[in-house]
Amino acid sequence: MHDDQRRPVPTPRSANPLAPDAQLSPSTLQDALTPRGLFTNLFPIDFSAANLGILRQSEKATKEDFIDRRRPRFYQSGETCYAYGPGLDEFKDARFTSAIVTPAADPYFALHLIKHGLMEFLRAAGYLVRSRLVGVSVYDHENPIKSAEGFVKILPEYTFQTSLVEGAQGNLIFAISIDVGWSIAPVFELGPRVATRPDLLENLKLVLECSECTARCPLYERLGHIIGVFDSFAAEGTELTSACQHHDYTPQPVRIRQRMRSSAPRRRGGTSKPPEERTIVVPGQVVTPATGQRQVLRLSTDSNALALAGRIWLGDLTPDRRVRTDGLQVRYEHIQRFLARLANHETRGVIFPTETGTRVTLERVPVTTEVIADD
Repeated sequence: MHDDQRRPVPTPRSANPLAPDAQLSPSTLQDALTPRGLFTNLFPIDFSAANLGILRQSEKATKEDFIDRRRPRFYQSGETCYAYGPGLDEFKDARFTSAIVTPAADPYFALHLIKHGLMEFLRAAGYLVRSRLVGVSVYDHENPIKSAEGFVKILPEYTFQTSLVEGAQGNLIFAISIDVGWSIAPVFELGPRVATRPDLLENLKLVLECSECTARCPLYERLGHIIGVFDSFAAEGTELTSACQHHDYTPQPVRIRQRMRSSAPRRRGGTSKPPEERTIVVPGQVVTPATGQRQVLRLSTDSNALALAGRIWLGDLTPDRRVRTDGLQVRYEHIQRFLARLANHETRGVIFPTETGTRVTLERVPVTTEVIADD
């Protein structure tokens, strides 16, 4: 959100006007939103140490050599393969040697560690996190914008994306951009909240959407595809067909009907045998409604009201549906309040560890163009 329409009023880069309370004073907003060339959603990252922490590296191995390992973790950077994270002490491979790597020496590996460290930090704080191609989305379930019929909610959504920018002196600035939006969530899991109303899910087509799904899962090749139609909720303790086990919460087994193509030869007259059906059982949270199926959850009567509530919350509209001119300020307030909660309402930045042990701080004062090189 590059605010190039506001008057140039410089603000010291080192000042931190944030207070631990949830309210932002008008002067704080004025200072934050009016400096020359301020990027209101780009926040710098500071490393607590001069290196990326405990890791090993090798130019004789590739990440693909260890595709079935999760302890330790591996990252490929050009011809260099890094081993790091839990299990590194027990990892014995003569091709790897201990390494001291600075963030500037391999900035994209540093960005990788920042992203995954942030994901684990947010999950540990109890938030629902999804890894995206453009970053990490976190849903603020603690402060829903609006609910409908107790089954669907509209939630604040914050998207964190790691960035690398060049300072005015040619120095590298590690940063995270934060975009704020809202998302209509039918339910994030087909679990206890709707278990008493299976009638709402009748004929619901389900798509496999599990970010933790690996090649060991029997359904791995069907990621992103419809795997069948909702049948019913299975009893607790039912054996699951899918190996997917999202670690954020206890699975609620869901029975899904699948149509199977028959391999039998065609009958005389050119007709084929009707498709056979089978039932599989998967954790409910690894599937989502297929496109066009959300009306099964009775969103059709509430979608307009939910969307309106989302636009008002985001600052696009006033409560009486007029277009707002200060939407940037509203979004900035949301971002800063969310960061304040992540920092336990202290004036410091958001501190979280990476998997290599080093700690990083997400500062709460945005980067300005004064520290970014001109084109």
